[in-house]
Amino acid sequence: MEQYREFKNILASRTVLTPINEDSLEEMADKIKSYDYKLIYYRDGVQIKKKEDFVLDSSVLEIRAFNALGELHLLKKGLKYIGRIIEDNTGEGYEIIDDLYKVWGQLNSNDKTILSEDRGIRIMLPFEMEKGKLLFAKVRHYFSAKGELKNLDWRLVGFEEKDERIFKEVS
Repeated sequence: MEQYREFKNILASRTVLTPINEDSLEEMADKIKSYDYKLIYYRDGVQIKKKEDFVLDSSVLEIRAFNALGELHLLKKGLKYIGRIIEDNTGEGYEIIDDLYKVWGQLNSNDKTILSEDRGIRIMLPFEMEKGKLLFAKVRHYFSAKGELKNLDWRLVGFEEKDERIFKEVS
């Protein structure tokens, strides 16, 4: 079983991207599509998409394209996008901690790809979930490996389903 909230040392590279004009955004599409998942913030909502299911246009406010090996993060600032790429297993040493964050919502009884809540939130997933499981986003936190410990960045790694009993074990 994978351990969470324990420091590990890994190699990783962090590259800050040159600002990208809104009309040049399509140039990033192939790189974004190379990741397994995309968390996309639009003006009117948020979507989680799979690798091949993706259209990039100026309505995207923020995107996190990610997989187990890295993440490309773009954030809209005016008419440009700023961002960075983190890739594991290359570059310099970092201390990391992996953590799980619950994605809130109940599995829809008719559609195993929808999580919803009474207050109106609905999340469409790019995969089916098992009944009796909870969904968690796996997040990796990067810290300096030399000198004073500093939290330098974080990224999404993937999604994990855990049995509902996990909450009984930690309470």
